[in-house]
Amino acid sequence: MGLFSPDWKTDKPKKLAKALAWLEDSTNQELGTIAVEAPLEEVALAACDKLPDNSPELADIARLSLRVSVVAKALSKLASAYNANDLLEKVALGANGGDAVMVMATQLITSRKELSNVSKNSPSKAARELASEKLRLEDVAEDPATSPAKLLELARAKETFVRAAVAKNESTPPEILVFLADDQYHSVRVEVARNERTPAYVIDKLAFDLDFDVGMAAASHPSISPETLTKLAFDEDIDRDVRYEAAENPSTPPETLVALAQIGAEEDEYLCASVASNPSTPTETLRELADRKDDDINRGLSRNTSTPPDILARLANNASIVVRRQVADNPSAPPEALIALADEDDPITYECVASNPSSPPEALKKLLYGYTADVGIRLAENPSCPPDVLVGLARHRDSAWVRSAVARHPAAPPEILEELAHDDRKEVQEALAERFGAAGASESADEGYTEKDNMGTRQETFSQAQSYWMIERLSRPENPPFTLFTFPKADSARAALLELPYIHKASDSGKLICDRLMTFGYYEVSDNGKSYGFYEALVTGYDFTLDEFNQAEDVFKKHGGTLKSHDAPETTSRAQSASGDASKVKYKETTQSDDGKSVYEVYTGPDQASAMAFLKDKPVSKKLYFIVVETPEGNFGRDIMGIYQE
Repeated sequence: MGLFSPDWKTDKPKKLAKALAWLEDSTNQELGTIAVEAPLEEVALAACDKLPDNSPELADIARLSLRVSVVAKALSKLASAYNANDLLEKVALGANGGDAVMVMATQLITSRKELSNVSKNSPSKAARELASEKLRLEDVAEDPATSPAKLLELARAKETFVRAAVAKNESTPPEILVFLADDQYHSVRVEVARNERTPAYVIDKLAFDLDFDVGMAAASHPSISPETLTKLAFDEDIDRDVRYEAAENPSTPPETLVALAQIGAEEDEYLCASVASNPSTPTETLRELADRKDDDINRGLSRNTSTPPDILARLANNASIVVRRQVADNPSAPPEALIALADEDDPITYECVASNPSSPPEALKKLLYGYTADVGIRLAENPSCPPDVLVGLARHRDSAWVRSAVARHPAAPPEILEELAHDDRKEVQEALAERFGAAGASESADEGYTEKDNMGTRQETFSQAQSYWMIERLSRPENPPFTLFTFPKADSARAALLELPYIHKASDSGKLICDRLMTFGYYEVSDNGKSYGFYEALVTGYDFTLDEFNQAEDVFKKHGGTLKSHDAPETTSRAQSASGDASKVKYKETTQSDDGKSVYEVYTGPDQASAMAFLKDKPVSKKLYFIVVETPEGNFGRDIMGIYQE
């Protein structure tokens, strides 16, 4: 009948002794089966106890066993393993013991990835909610406003990613960082080694950490001592990447850098390249390295602000585009080199010259016309940009971001600021308000409307428009009517939209809002950052009536718009909106996207009207955060851009 035949109860001591002896020669797989199926609890516990702490069979025992004591033993052993999150996740996603076991397993998980999966897929609502709650601890841990007392509490959290967030927080007190420097997980120690508030003596210790990622972070820290950097430089047992970081740290003594250059010449060209990039390297050594004409060394020299101007001038003609770009970005580059680089056929080089405070006016003027808006923005943000270039940027660049940068520039002439005061783009008005106070903005907001009143979804960028046309509309069985016009200027598109009775300017944000469930807005048409020099304006919605459609097209034409495409509605009247009851909307769950970046706060409601009433009082201020109400009439949501229908 076997070891666990029905007569075991009549001879329990004998059977128990035989069973325990049998365990000595059992495989892990057999031990797992015994722990689940053995009728004697003592045998099941003994089988469980014999398994290694990270054994997959422990997860199977916790999933399949109905004995509370055996499940507890299996989970306890998994919790003792260095990293058993994947096994605990398996239990949290389904266990014969029900909610209690799945919650116990979720409580023991310390990894963000596994918790995210449990928060979305566990059959236990309690486990899902617990996982979501643990994930939210990361936001608290990395918030600079979190109190020191709370940070200390979170520094002791079981979840590795929460402790790492505390270590990363720029407001974490030094004494907590000292505590976290001894954390068993390298991901936490890396963040301690990167934090500028970490005491120097802790950084010196972490520089010799057995994990090279921690050592690299410490070796590049501004507070690491010169003595420790010298030790790292000559320690043959140190990982080479840590040595490279030490060779690039400006706190490394010059004599150490000279010695490293000599060592590198014999053993490691990459080490020489690190020395070549260090601003503390003596000029004579930099010249010796330049004579080597090595590609890696040239890349180091080209970004070093201590490289002599004559060497930078020579590198401005280097065959490598990377070297030339770094010279263009180097404030020590001589004027003649920057003037020559302004003629490069490379947009990134243009951006580097445009933002370089050492670029002479002649170089900046070369970049005024014919290049991307990004170059214009960098020109307008350059503190050395002369007034005549700022005038040209303000008058000849059809980019609100460029004009807003001009509005902020201290050298912008008064006449240009006066012209910009009549610019109706919100970016420009915000820049003027920032510079002169609220009086700098000329456009008045519709009285009584705020961001909270926005019931539509804004289109503010070309990428948002592409997403709408290529993803949203293609995924719907039936699309709403629309009208789409092009405009030569942003202010014309904005003025046209504001003339429509359901579109207003919010008094708190300065943005356009819509008091209807519609997709609307205007944006600059571009490709890979390059502006095409015109704008598009859109209005679309399921209850867009024929009269409203005709009115919108007339207004768009009046403001200089040209029809690009449209689909007219069939009806001339809009269905009467029912009165919604926000109190009937109930919370369901909070979930995350697969990559953990997006958060969905999900509710259920009886109808569209109730969903809209609820969402109107739920403004969203964070990107990638969505409030969704599921109803029999469809799902309705709200994000930072406004309210939408899925």
